[in-house]
Amino acid sequence: MGAIPIPENTIGRVGMVAALKRVGESDIGKLVVLREPAGMVTSLVGSNKPVFAWLAQALGEPIDCHGKQSRSIYVADRCLIPISKMTDADIEIISRSQAQADFDSALQDLKEIIDRNDITPEELEHFVDKAGAQFFIERALEVVAVPVALREIGFYPSPESEDSLVWTGIHEGMELHFLAGEKWIANWVIVGTGNSKRQAVWDERALPSQAPRGKIVSTVLSIWRTAFGNSVTPDCLKLGEDFERHQSMMSSLNLGLPNLWAAPRVFRAILKWLQPMDGFASPEGLVTLSYADGLLRFDIDGLAFGCPAGGHWVDDCKVRLADLVDLRAEVSRTRNIRLERAADHITVNGRPIEIQ
Repeated sequence: MGAIPIPENTIGRVGMVAALKRVGESDIGKLVVLREPAGMVTSLVGSNKPVFAWLAQALGEPIDCHGKQSRSIYVADRCLIPISKMTDADIEIISRSQAQADFDSALQDLKEIIDRNDITPEELEHFVDKAGAQFFIERALEVVAVPVALREIGFYPSPESEDSLVWTGIHEGMELHFLAGEKWIANWVIVGTGNSKRQAVWDERALPSQAPRGKIVSTVLSIWRTAFGNSVTPDCLKLGEDFERHQSMMSSLNLGLPNLWAAPRVFRAILKWLQPMDGFASPEGLVTLSYADGLLRFDIDGLAFGCPAGGHWVDDCKVRLADLVDLRAEVSRTRNIRLERAADHITVNGRPIEIQ
């Protein structure tokens, strides 16, 4: 896909400063500067029919986009009132200064805390860089519900169904529409669709109902790459790249986290035996998992089940009975069952279960 053609009758031009009209009442009259043409779009600007639109930078206060405040927005050409024109350099300065202002505001709190201590500017910069990198890795590895992570990157409830989430991205004039919904109790499905003159995209990915935040974002990013290849990654999906780099690094280190391979038929039978106890066990509803002498033990309220297993394990851990019972559909037909132990959760065939 090449440069996006700009229709002759458009109001806007790259670099133009314009006021908004025909938008939400709270945003009428707000100023934006046009950064680049977006092409013919629909849902990105709330239109049922394709209309020509621009990627714009808000001047002053952010503008509401599906309930979130943002400075980068898509604006239909028909919603512009021209005011003046800015150079590319001016646009870059504004964009950077607004981002810098947000960062400076957050950083000021940190400075006030440590000003009383002896620390050099170089040490402060190193501390901020290190803390920032650690924050993003911890955030990427945190296990959350799929809709939580999707909302954080811009997904919002579908106008057609409150049980589904939608989001639209755009690259070189082609819109990529995402639809995410719960297919069954323990799984979510994310579908990406898009059409251009040269290609049609339909890509479906499944996720467990809970997963590391970075894995969820990485799944959306994978669908994006199906449509656009290794093009520029949208800012909202950068966490997916961070997660992929971390996973690649950990794989290259070959740390070998503690894991067990359990006998599938016995493991499934134990889950079946545990199901009637869900709701009738102790108020905590916790199951203790332990491993010794080739046997994975499930202990609950004085009752124990043993499953043949092999591998390496660490200390005993407790998980919710309800979480184990929820695994039945997921392992009903699999030939292998692998349990991997992390600091705050275990995963069973890739599905995380929080340690209590």
